[in-house]
This record gives sequence, C-alpha cells and structure tokens, in this order.
Amino acid sequence: MTHPPHKINPDSTGTQEDTPPHGDAPPLLALKKASSPFTDDQLAHAQHQTFSTVQENPLYSASSAEQNTQEDQSASPLTPQQLNPPASNHGIFAESPFSAPNTAQSLKTSKPADDQTSYSATTNRASADSTHEDPTMHNEWPSYPFPTKEPWRKQHPVLFWGSLLLLLFFSGKGIQWMMEKGPLSGPKIGIVHIKGMILDSSSIVEWIDTLQKDPMVKGVLLRINSPGGAVEPSEEIYMAVTRLARTKPVVVSMGAVAASGGYYIALGGNKIFAGPSTLTASIGVKLQIPNTEGLMRMIGLSEKTLTTGALKDAGSPMREMTPDEEAYFRELINDMYEGFVETVMANRKLSREVVLALADGRAMTGRQAQKAGLIDSIGDSNTALLELLAQSKITPSAPYSVLEGPEEPGSFLRDLMGAALHTYQNQQAITQSAQFMYR
Repeated sequence: MTHPPHKINPDSTGTQEDTPPHGDAPPLLALKKASSPFTDDQLAHAQHQTFSTVQENPLYSASSAEQNTQEDQSASPLTPQQLNPPASNHGIFAESPFSAPNTAQSLKTSKPADDQTSYSATTNRASADSTHEDPTMHNEWPSYPFPTKEPWRKQHPVLFWGSLLLLLFFSGKGIQWMMEKGPLSGPKIGIVHIKGMILDSSSIVEWIDTLQKDPMVKGVLLRINSPGGAVEPSEEIYMAVTRLARTKPVVVSMGAVAASGGYYIALGGNKIFAGPSTLTASIGVKLQIPNTEGLMRMIGLSEKTLTTGALKDAGSPMREMTPDEEAYFRELINDMYEGFVETVMANRKLSREVVLALADGRAMTGRQAQKAGLIDSIGDSNTALLELLAQSKITPSAPYSVLEGPEEPGSFLRDLMGAALHTYQNQQAITQSAQFMYR
C-alpha cells in the first residue's frame, strides 16, 4: 500500500514538526484535531497508518466488509441506492430526500473516499446485529398525534355489555327489577309493617301509595304491632289504608299489641285478624303535659311569657295549668275522641251506645275483642295471608311474589343513633307542648 509523500504540517502552536516515519508508532499528538475532517482536504500520515492497521486485520478486511455489506443488503428491505446514496456536493448538511432513519444511514455511508472502505466495514458490523429487528421500524417515524389504543369495551362490545347485563341481573336490584317489573313478574302480595310507637307516617303512607299504584299487586297484608301513638300520624295512615282498601283487598293481622292508634289504623282494612292474647282496643285519647314548676323553683329559675291571648301559653310545663286552660284542652281531646268513636262505628257497623260502652280506654284481648265485635276472627299472620290470597283470587299453590315495606335502615349503628335522636326529639316535643295520644 502506498502512502502520501512526507510533508510538514503546522501544529496548534504555530511551530512545525516533522511527521514520524512510516514504520514508527504514531504519537497521540500527531493525530489531527476533531475539526480536521471539516477543514483539511487530506489525511495525515498518522491517520493513514491507523487505517492501514485496521485494513490488515482479517476481521476487518475489504473482502469481509464487502461480504457483510452484501448480507445486509439482502436482509434489508432497502435498495442498495438507499443504503449507499451518492455523496452530495453540499457535504453532510445537505437535505436528504429520505426519511429520518435513511438520512442517518446516508450520513454514515457518505464519507471521504480515502476511508470509505474501513468505515463501511465498521458500520456493516453494527448493522449486522440488527438484522432480526422489525424492518418496518426503519421506514418512517410515527406522525403526531400518535395513535391511541381503543379501550377494551370498544374492542369487545358484545363481551362488555353482556358482562354488565349479567352483573345487573345477579345483583339484588336486578333480581328485584326482574321480579317486580321484568318478564318474571307475576301476581304479587304487598305487606305493610307498622311497628312501635306511631310518631311519623311519611314512610308508611308512601309505601302504601306505592302498592296501590302497582297493578301487579293483587292484595295487601297489614301487619300491626304497635301500642298506638300520636293522633295525626295514626289518622294519616288510616286514611291511606282506606284509599287502598277501595281498590284492593286489605287484610289486617295484629301482633302482640295493636291498641289505641294501632287499632285505629286496623279499622281501615277489609278484615281484621288477632291472636287470642293480642292486646287491642283501648279506644280513647290521652293528653300529657308535664309540670316542672317545683323543679324550676328549687334550682332558682323562673320564666316570664308574654302572649296575645289568654290561651296562647296554655300547656306550658313551667307552671300549673289554670282551670280555663284545662277546660280548653278537654274540648280538644273530646273532639278527637268523638272522631275515634265515629270511625269505630262506621267500620265495625256498631251502634253508638255499644261503642261508647267499650270506648272507656280499656284494653281487650283478642278473644274479648272478637266477642265485642271489634275484630273479625282469631288467627295468626299465616291465617290472615290465606284469607288475603282468597280475596285476591290467587291460588296458594300458585307462584306469587311478596313485597314488604317500608324499608328499614340496615345499619345497627344507624338504628341506634336514629332511635336515640328520635327519642330525644319526642321528649323535647313533650316538654315544650301538649302531646295528644291514642293510648
């Protein structure tokens, strides 16, 4: 291999230094600077010697480089013209007509003619390691905005919606809907539970109205286990039961106690069942007004109330009731009592004299109430249900569904806190104003 003639090159300090002989090892200072390929038009003698050493290596020989180039070209989807494009007159900064990866390949192959062979050998060795990559990765870069993967529900809509429908079906709401309004709905029996002290009627009245509007509900069982309660809520529930009984059969089943306000509600049903020892009747009205005057005097507290009328402060727990106030409250409870008596007379088909003889506030057992004509039959809840099925024209052996309500809170803590709050509110109401009770 021939080398260029021996010449003197200026160094960075401005002094001149002889190039070492061809056979000597090139010193590091004899190599050109990093900017030399862009400023000098010829290779230094030390660089020629370095390239000669690489070419003499069998691993990087020219024949091996040509063989690697042919293998890369056969494995690559690009043409030889794309792999080795012609050098541009404008150098490496010339604009390439190829895409970004091809431009990089063009920059690698467009080298000076003197070191083209050795550079191709190096780049072909590097490209030989990537022959198993996806050829499409070298064609073009993805354009912005990058494509996004569709969500799973759009890729498999049938599977997604089918799973959702199955989930809804096997959930409690889904089964309830299928039984109440879906294709599995059939004849239904409604059950209304009235338990404990009657102080509010909103939830019970709402549930009764719901059963009345449902055309699939053929009859309603009214299960009462209450000692009574406030007059107005008891009357509201009674009126709701009366409206329901005009359109559908309503059978009443009394539990351990269905007295006073509980019995008042039962009068709205078409037929009343009670156990032999059920406590019922107790027809009458009671008014309780606490008197804390002595306690307030003991602790040194007093109250001064200004009113616009003599009876505006009637029933105050801070003082003794006057005779006029007592007569005033007597008139109120007598009017409520007359309403109770008239309701019993109208629903039990009894004379006024008979009802007045029974309406002195006494409680009766189920057997006594049956003899007095206040209830219809002795029987438990199952006996009352069979009577309801008969009135609703539903065969006991035929399939039917049962709807019970109103719904109660499912949390024990909520029940406990709600009961405590309810009791506190009732006590506050009793101490602040008169409370008329069916008890």
